[in-house]
Amino acid sequence: MNTPAWKWYVRMVNRSFPKIKEDTGITYWQNRLFLHIIIYFLPLSLLVVIPGVIMCFKSGFNELGLIEIATFFVIALITFSGKISLTVKKFFFVGVIHFIGFILLYYIGSLGPGRLYLLMATFFTVLVFPAHKAYWSTVLIILISGVLALGIHYKKIHTELGAHYNLFSWLAVSVNLVILSWLIVLLMPRLFYKLEQANERFRIISRATSDIIWEWNLADNHIDFSSGVKEMFGYNALPVMAWDKWWLEKIHPDDRGLVANFYGACAQNKNASTVRLQYRVQCGDGTYKHVFNRAAIVRDKAFKPERMIGAIQDISEITSYVNAIESQNQKLREIAWTQSHVVRAPLARLMGLVNILKNDNKKELDLNEMLEHLTDSANELDKIIHDISLKTEAAKIS
Repeated sequence: MNTPAWKWYVRMVNRSFPKIKEDTGITYWQNRLFLHIIIYFLPLSLLVVIPGVIMCFKSGFNELGLIEIATFFVIALITFSGKISLTVKKFFFVGVIHFIGFILLYYIGSLGPGRLYLLMATFFTVLVFPAHKAYWSTVLIILISGVLALGIHYKKIHTELGAHYNLFSWLAVSVNLVILSWLIVLLMPRLFYKLEQANERFRIISRATSDIIWEWNLADNHIDFSSGVKEMFGYNALPVMAWDKWWLEKIHPDDRGLVANFYGACAQNKNASTVRLQYRVQCGDGTYKHVFNRAAIVRDKAFKPERMIGAIQDISEITSYVNAIESQNQKLREIAWTQSHVVRAPLARLMGLVNILKNDNKKELDLNEMLEHLTDSANELDKIIHDISLKTEAAKIS
């Protein structure tokens, strides 16, 4: 469904919906699921309403045909109205589905799609509402079944339902309907509970570690980041972002090509299962942080890469400390070279002059000249020692 008309329709529905706050909790995904249900339900219901209305008018069920048209417009109003809150949209939607089920049961009986609509209403209620609110669907089905049971008992229903059922036979059908609805409400939230537990573990891990947890979907080229991206880099929430439109642009220009080529090569290498790379990322204030990015590659049965899941660690302090150690080592090497080479020259002259004095060989040099050479050599040696002291002090790591 990539036609221009479909894209326009999806865009219009998205505009009419309240903004869904990005999150990793089950409520966020229920809201997103409801949005997609609405997107697909309206055109599909149109395909059902058109032949249904024609059949109703041909069969003499004019009231049912008008009700079907009215409910379709109510669903359209829920879909395109931007003034209705998300919670109200949900209640209206599942309420309409329950109402359709009730009307179909009233006019056509249990052999029609009425029971299916009621079970579908329960199913939708569980999907888009928290577990403690899903039970009201079963309660509503009990009320619908009770109202129809009273109508059958007092012979107020003059349709197919009243003609084919008495009170006890209808109660037998209703009990099965209620039990099925109750089982849906009871069992499906257990699945969501496990998903919520997994999400909760993810959130706890994200809070417990300073690392950013990320997942790169290679199919649509999008990355999901944990909330730590705000704290580490100082950007506003961008949980879903294009790899080539945001993340790569934030990587230092000198590292960008290396990162793009490295990850692409690892993804295509069938033997690669993990990825490790160090590079620089721009922060919100324009400065750069050194990060260590490691990830695992998830592949399908044909070893084609599907996703990458990993963690980004801020190693700026470690990198700064390593650079300081390297700078210190360079200064120490300079000091060692100075001690082994530069100091030897004045020291050798001093030792030579001392030997002359020791041997009382004053004919070679007069005393004043010897004292001058001793003073020059001593001053030169003192200057060298002073320079070594300054370099030694500068080589200390704070």
